[in-house]
Parts: sequence; C-alpha cells; structure tokens
Amino acid sequence: MKLAKILVIRTRQRREMKRRLKRQRQLQMAAAIVLLVGAGAVFLFSGYSSDPGSELAELATTETIPESHVHLRFRVALPASPDRYEYEEKLKAGMEALVRREYHQALEVLEELYGEHQESSEGAAYLGVAYYLSGDDSDRTRSFLAHGARNAHGMISRTATWYLANSCLRSGNVDSAIELLGILDPSQINDMYGRWSVELLRQVEDIQDP
Repeated sequence: MKLAKILVIRTRQRREMKRRLKRQRQLQMAAAIVLLVGAGAVFLFSGYSSDPGSELAELATTETIPESHVHLRFRVALPASPDRYEYEEKLKAGMEALVRREYHQALEVLEELYGEHQESSEGAAYLGVAYYLSGDDSDRTRSFLAHGARNAHGMISRTATWYLANSCLRSGNVDSAIELLGILDPSQINDMYGRWSVELLRQVEDIQDP
C-alpha cells in the first residue's frame, strides 16, 4: 500500500511539474510578445516599409492555416449557450474560409465576429491572419495579430506570432521579425511553426550574410 501511495504521489508531482512548465512557457511567450509590441519594440508599429520586391520581403509566407487547425479547434461539440454557439459558428466559418484561401469571405465573417467580441484574442488572431493573407501589412493588421499572440492557447498564440513575424518581415522590419521568430523556438514546442521559423531564420541569415 505504501508503495502504491508513493507512486500516486510521484505521478501527481510529475503532472503538476508539467503543468507548471507549460504555464511558465506560456508566460514567457506572453512577456516576450508584450515586450515586442510595447514602446520599446523596434519599428513594430511605425509604418516602416521596405521595397516589396526585396529579397527579404519575398521570404514572407503566403501559406494559409492548415485544415488540421479547424479540426483541432472544433473536435468537441459546440456549447449550448446561444451567444457562444453563434460565436463558434462564425469563427469556424471564418477559419474554413481561410483554409480555402477565400480571404475576402474570411474577412467579412471575422470582421463581424470581432465587432461583436472585441475582447476575443482568438477572433483577433484569425482576423489578423485574414488581413495578412489579403496583403495588408498595416498597423491594424499587426495590432490584431499582437492581440492574438497573447492568447493563452498555444495553437492560437503561435499562429498569430508566426504571421506577425512574417508581416514584420514583409514590411521591412527585419529586427522585429527575427525576435518574433525566435519566440517560436522548436526546442520548446516542436510544431510546424517552430520548424518553419528555423528555416525562415536560416534564409534571412543567408541573405543578410551571404
């Protein structure tokens, strides 16, 4: 019995440690985002723009979100609350339009959603993605993406951070792009954004230091 109790206690301790480490990574990411979007961020919201045809700007992604994100987000049944149900339905429609590369439709749905739920960093994230993929690198786009990057859910925050970094890169703000890509460290979370960030950083470095 004593051994069983010890094993249970150790299992609980390991789970608690994992939760603490996960929370710590989330707080570190949030702190880094706040730092970058604050007054000390280099040109992040300055409107600085480079030649759109430059080599670095051309490295910015044109890829939309993967369909798997929609499946992961909506794999559970929708809640019964009428207000929440409407939110979920519009968010799903907007994300599905992004997957289909129907960016005009995505903007219509997500703008309406965000207008009704301006507190939602999730809605802000995907609205920012829709603007970015429509070719908009304005301060407004980066504000939406920065809002989304502060979401507590890793998939949402890392999606927003990835597109925010690419918007900075496409706008000529390479320093902020590099800082943001560094947040997507694959040694912390080994997902596609981490792998893409490593490759993009390598390409940036190749152009900067041939």
